[in-house]
Amino acid sequence: MLCERGCHSVSFFLEYGEDSRFLIKILALIVTIESIVIMGLGFLAVKQRIIYINPSQVVGSTYVGYVPEEMVTLFGTTFVYFLGNANQYSVGEQYKSAYLLMSPKLQSAMKRTLEGDIAEITKSDMSIQTIPTDCKVKGDGQTFTLIIEAARLSFVYGQETKREKLLYNIRCQKAATRKSNPFGLEVTAYDNQVVAIGNNPTVGERQ
Repeated sequence: MLCERGCHSVSFFLEYGEDSRFLIKILALIVTIESIVIMGLGFLAVKQRIIYINPSQVVGSTYVGYVPEEMVTLFGTTFVYFLGNANQYSVGEQYKSAYLLMSPKLQSAMKRTLEGDIAEITKSDMSIQTIPTDCKVKGDGQTFTLIIEAARLSFVYGQETKREKLLYNIRCQKAATRKSNPFGLEVTAYDNQVVAIGNNPTVGERQ
């Protein structure tokens, strides 16, 4: 009887020891797998693409509620780019982009004019290229006036037909940023005046 109990106790402890070693092996295996996973994730994190920002492309610095002159200039020249660079294939998207930079009131006033211009350019083989050459900004922090000088080239069937020097007069104001217009500005009025054709000055011809 004593032998049975003693043998049973020894067997119990042997089984317990075997179970412990098995558990230790399992835990060691889990720790090893976790280590491999962590190392793999660390390697992937190191291999992730890094985007470098070119400091020469920084437009300017600002603080909340203030729009720097550099941003107003960028906004104005972007608006001129959309209006002044188009052909029969791109005019729809270009004018739509310019339209989205306008105030709701100006959008309402210019919608029909822009649609007419789009139709005219679309059915022709005309294209225009406009390059801003100078920009002057005046403003009070809420509203701004921009005078932008630009050179415009006109083409028909790929052949240059006209060179002009333009003056754009653009008025804009602060506005809420949105996906379609992230500048925090909107155009409230604009016009342009041809001041020279080729190398010959003209007298305020309106376009």
